[in-house]
Amino acid sequence: MSDVPGIDVLLRSRKTGRRPDMTLLHAVPAYSRINEEYIYLHLKALMARGYDCRLITSRLLNTPGRTLPGLEVHIVPGRESGGWSRQLTRIESKLLRQYREFEMGTLALARPMRGVDAIQAQFGMSATNFLRAPVPVITSMHGYDGNVALHSHREFRSAMQRLSAGDDRIFTFPSQHFADKVANTLSLAQSQVRVVRNYVNQDFFPWRAREFTGGPLRLCCIGRFEGFKDQITLLEAVRQLRDQGVDVRLDLVGFGPTQDRLTSFVGIHSLADRVTLHANLSREGIRDLLYQSHVYVQPSHVDPQSGAEESFCIAIMEALATGLPVIASDYGALEEIYRPMADAPDGAFRFFEAGNPEALAHAIDDSLDDYHSPAESRVQQFIGGFSEQSVGEAWYDILTGLGVMPEGAGAAAPSVTDAAV
Repeated sequence: MSDVPGIDVLLRSRKTGRRPDMTLLHAVPAYSRINEEYIYLHLKALMARGYDCRLITSRLLNTPGRTLPGLEVHIVPGRESGGWSRQLTRIESKLLRQYREFEMGTLALARPMRGVDAIQAQFGMSATNFLRAPVPVITSMHGYDGNVALHSHREFRSAMQRLSAGDDRIFTFPSQHFADKVANTLSLAQSQVRVVRNYVNQDFFPWRAREFTGGPLRLCCIGRFEGFKDQITLLEAVRQLRDQGVDVRLDLVGFGPTQDRLTSFVGIHSLADRVTLHANLSREGIRDLLYQSHVYVQPSHVDPQSGAEESFCIAIMEALATGLPVIASDYGALEEIYRPMADAPDGAFRFFEAGNPEALAHAIDDSLDDYHSPAESRVQQFIGGFSEQSVGEAWYDILTGLGVMPEGAGAAAPSVTDAAV
């Protein structure tokens, strides 16, 4: 442990031989149930290619089974720490007229940039402490940062515009649709934009062929309760199906600002016997629910108030991995990423017109007439493009293109012990 107050450092395990040529600093505002697995797979893939990785974040989850030997971890106070740390970081940002994610004083004492050859900021907010870094900075935009913060937070937008000035400033996005949207806002050069898909842990969601033999059709939808997830359209479709005599049940999994609205809709339309809202489900609980379902539904659409929209939607990918048929809105990143599955002749992946509950109800009803899982071989081939190997190679190409090439590239993936992720 560090003897510096406010900084918790888990030192990497002792290594033999010379240090790898390239050290990467990976900055994450905070770990959450949503991003923890992605970050673990990402760091694991980079370390397997010989990179010496260092992590800075304001909060860890320390989930068992997600540890990496040789990873140096710095816990530094910031906005996601809450309490005085959040207030102090906000005050610093106001005084500087520049958004900062981590508290500057304790970050300076931690010295996470010593010997660093490149920085990857996971989510745009964590890049704001490294605007003047003398090494390449790769900023990975995912959702809130590019959807909402750029448009509603002037200090953050100013920081991103300042960061974008420089040939060694790269921005990555999980879809071309999302990349075009943010690149236009920040006036990014084409050479600064990279599209890199998200990782999918297919091993956690093994394939099971599905069948429907009668009884209620069980629908499932997973995601934050936000306007752009548009669960209201799905609830309205369930109401219409109920009124038409179609027996369906819906499990909604998530949490967020629209929960009261969703709960109110269920009560007003007497859907309590048809709809169940789940909060705080574990990853294992989500997996079990997917295996108990017949159809996965993703009704996402652009939020007319905030402009927020999907950048990837990994929940669809995980549902496909389990063998579930999928119904999704034909909008933006979803249409871009999942079109190959929708074009498959088996018809087990259906698009519907975004924001149209009648079209969604019709698609759900149609799935009853011709129910089957998508072809396993097609799903395996499709999801293979989002594997640790495939996405890791894409990141390796970005880093080596910036001249950040480790001596130990191609080394075996690290085993799971030692330092916490």
